[in-house]
Amino acid sequence: MWTSSMMMGGRRPPFTESGTFATDLDGWAQTGGSAIWSSSNSRTSTGSVTVNVSSSMGYTVPAVDCGGLTISVSIWHKALAGSGERTLSYKIGSGSFVTLASVTNSSTTYAQLSGSLENPGYNDVTIKLSTDGGVAVAADDWSISGA
Repeated sequence: MWTSSMMMGGRRPPFTESGTFATDLDGWAQTGGSAIWSSSNSRTSTGSVTVNVSSSMGYTVPAVDCGGLTISVSIWHKALAGSGERTLSYKIGSGSFVTLASVTNSSTTYAQLSGSLENPGYNDVTIKLSTDGGVAVAADDWSISGA
């Protein structure tokens, strides 16, 4: 619960949201192109999400959970076809997306995209994983936490 003392400079308690895409998108949503759950290409569980060429998926953490916190983000990914850039980005409130981490290669071995950001006010934060026109990826095992 957000209290008036928190609005006057206090901090939210820590939070962690995470998942493995074992059976669905774990609260992530397709935001452009095609991002679909798959029962193959998993890293540790029974499923993953295929983010196709020139596509993206996003996850929004509400302000009530993440306002005033330092947020750390991590998602595992690997190329399925092609070579190109995968980008992990964030948007605070109604602002524009800012790149948090990116990689360009054709590696078919899982690797981690991660980074941290400050959410100084009482704003939602949206995290986005996107692909460029040259690569489709599998995504698995993700975590978003705030402290």
